[in-house]
Amino acid sequence: MLSPFFEGENMKDVAYVIVAGPQASGKSVAQRHIAMTFKNTIVLREAGQILLEREQERGNALGGALVDSEFEKRVLQLDLARMQNIRDTPSRYIFIDESNVFAVAHAKVKNPDLAEILFLKYTQALDSFNTGIVFTHVTPQVSWERRQRVYEKRYEDALDLSARMKRSKEYIFQLYPHLVALYETLPYPKQQVEGAIQFQEFKKCVETAFEKVCREMGVTSERRP
Repeated sequence: MLSPFFEGENMKDVAYVIVAGPQASGKSVAQRHIAMTFKNTIVLREAGQILLEREQERGNALGGALVDSEFEKRVLQLDLARMQNIRDTPSRYIFIDESNVFAVAHAKVKNPDLAEILFLKYTQALDSFNTGIVFTHVTPQVSWERRQRVYEKRYEDALDLSARMKRSKEYIFQLYPHLVALYETLPYPKQQVEGAIQFQEFKKCVETAFEKVCREMGVTSERRP
């Protein structure tokens, strides 16, 4: 059961910035660069990636296209549990979480009814924080070009390799409009960064986007010396 969250609490003074975007758009790079550039940040690993790695340890080579809606429930539960821990031990750091509420977009592809439930649970939690979003954007074609070799390596021992690759490519194109629509819908301070640009320029744009989001949130982003 998906339980209530943050009842009777107000954690608006705790800053929570989500780094999100399509597959292979530079989310992890952006997250790491923010942590290296700004000293008052705490980085959280993407819940979905943690769960995928656990599946891989069991011998199940999966990707976003091959997991079901129950997996998205598990992602939500892990995200909410971590946010609960932050509530229990609040600090003045800016928490940086990859994807988070954007798990709803994945659920939209697999189970629209579940997606509505996830959206309510996530936004209930995020409304209790001082929340912002940095969205790294690339087109589905760029996502696929960047991810194709990764999937080929991941599924190389699978008997249904061709089917898995086909499904993974289709999924990237199916997911994209839901990610963009969700980004446009969410009411939090947000900035979009184009991911298909030169690496050094991308990092500078990430810094600028993060600082703009923090200013709109009323939060101080402290650069490292």
